[in-house]
Amino acid sequence: MKLSIILIVTVLCFLLSLLPVFPPISIFADMGAIIPVENVNLDEPAQRAIIAYDGFEELLILQTELKPSKRTLVIRFIPLPSLPDVKAVSNDIFYNLKKLVERCNLQYVRQTKSLSQSGITSEKVKIEVKKSIGAHDITVVRATSTEEFLNWIYNFLKSHGYKNKIKNKQDYINIVNHYITNKINYFVFDIVNLKSHISIQPIMYTFNSKTLYYPLVATNILRSYGTIELFIFSENGRSYLSSIYGFLPSTTAIVKSEDTSRISPKITELLGRHAILQAFKYRGKLYFDRDIEENPGIILKRTSPLKIYSN
Repeated sequence: MKLSIILIVTVLCFLLSLLPVFPPISIFADMGAIIPVENVNLDEPAQRAIIAYDGFEELLILQTELKPSKRTLVIRFIPLPSLPDVKAVSNDIFYNLKKLVERCNLQYVRQTKSLSQSGITSEKVKIEVKKSIGAHDITVVRATSTEEFLNWIYNFLKSHGYKNKIKNKQDYINIVNHYITNKINYFVFDIVNLKSHISIQPIMYTFNSKTLYYPLVATNILRSYGTIELFIFSENGRSYLSSIYGFLPSTTAIVKSEDTSRISPKITELLGRHAILQAFKYRGKLYFDRDIEENPGIILKRTSPLKIYSN
C-alpha cells in the first residue's frame, strides 16, 4: 500500500554518533512516518492531523494507523514550541471529520510547486510531563542544550532496550540542531506498544504558539516520498500555508459550532460559534528546509472560494 503521511510529524533516531563510547542505538518515529525500533515490516496506510488555531493557542490532533508484521515498540518524536497539554480524544474523531469534509465538498483547487529539496536530568534537559494514555507512554521534555539532550536521549533509549544501529546520523544531528537553534525546546516522546493491525488512539496536544505551527523538518530523516494532509480550523477567514511550503490548498467552508463539536468540543471552545475549515495537501519528497510557522495570511480570494456549509 502506498505510503500516505497525512499530518503529522516526524521521526528522529538520535545521534549517538556524537557519543562514540556508546553502543549503537535504534530509532525514532514521528508523525510524518514511522521508523520501527527493530527490523519489522511496518506499513503506514494513513497519517492525519487536525489543527485548530485562534492566533494564540493551537490544538493539534494526531492519528496513525499502523500494521506491523509483529509486535514491537515505536517512538514518535514531535517537536513543539511550548509545553503541551496531552489528552486522548475519541476514536471517532477522524470518521466525523471525513463526514464533515464530504458534506462541505472540499476540493483541491490548484497545483503548487513542491518544496522538496529547496538518563541524566539537568536544568538544560528537564522532564515536564510523564503519563500513560491507553497504548501511549508519553514523555514531554524541555531541552536547551543539544549535547545534554543527546546524552539524555541515549539514556532514555537504553532504558527501553533500543540497541539497533542508526543510519544517516548527520541527518539526525541537523534536525536536533534545527529545533534547538530555533528555540523549539519541547519534545514529545510517544512510545507505543503495537500489535498487528492496531489503530492507535488519537492524541490531542494543546499548546501556546505565536503562529500556526506544524513540524516538517523532522520528516527529513525519512528520505522518502509521501503525502501530508492537514485539516485546519481557524476563526478569522484567512488562508494559511502560503505556497512556499508546497501545499495544495482546498476550497473552504464555514462550519458551525455543532459541526466542530462533533469533531472535538475543544475546537468549539477555542473558536466559538463558527470556524473556517480548509484542507492542505503536500505530495512529494519528504524533505523540508523549514517548519510551518504561519500567521494569518492573505484574505481568501476567488482562487480558493469560500463555501457556506450548514446542516
